[in-house]
Amino acid sequence: MLGKSVLAYVKDHPSDADVPESLYLVLRMIRYSCVNDYGAETSDEKTMIRQVDEIRHTAARILRQRYPASPWTKKAAPFVG
Repeated sequence: MLGKSVLAYVKDHPSDADVPESLYLVLRMIRYSCVNDYGAETSDEKTMIRQVDEIRHTAARILRQRYPASPWTKKAAPFVG
């Protein structure tokens, strides 16, 4: 839910100076969360995992494309892979 909210904010406020840090924090949150596909059994769990993966890809893409010189982009490199 937080990732979706950040992406919506980024869409509406792309020039906000705090956007790169927010995207970095979304990537970090996803990286260190308990969401993984190893134990996904139900279709709801699999759907949630796909949504989280989509949010991760979108946040990483926006961070790299719109804010390539930001120090937050450089810090996010381990989370983008």
